[in-house]
Amino acid sequence: MFYVRAPVVAGTFYDLEPERLKKQIEGCFKHPLGPKEKDVESELVAAIAPHAGYIYSGPIQAWTYSRIQKANYIIIGPNHSGFGSQFAIMKRGLWKTPLNGLAVDEEFANKLLECELIKRDVIAHQSEHSIEVQLPFLQYKFGNDFKFLPL
Repeated sequence: MFYVRAPVVAGTFYDLEPERLKKQIEGCFKHPLGPKEKDVESELVAAIAPHAGYIYSGPIQAWTYSRIQKANYIIIGPNHSGFGSQFAIMKRGLWKTPLNGLAVDEEFANKLLECELIKRDVIAHQSEHSIEVQLPFLQYKFGNDFKFLPL
């Protein structure tokens, strides 16, 4: 089954309109607490980024994303709602944001499903914001030419 996950916090945690969202993210980079630049040289291979509304955590997210290189990503987030499996992935699908849709990395999902702790479960992702708020930062920096795995 191919699942399209609609954004659930667009318009509250971050701007709903694409051009205003891009300006909002750019403002996070240029904020007095932000990195000022979109690309900072780094050999970062893993990062922890906050997942609150951009007004609260955006400049810190900008620091994280200023150092990330283009790749395919595993984005791990907590399950605030408690719905669905504790370790849930989407095997395939599309996550929509105001900046377009992003494909789930189905090949990598199949490999992770070999671990019996990890379950294929879209319910855990339906109303969860922690992964969703990371995607517009990646899209701002790299467009939509990457895949990711939500866990």
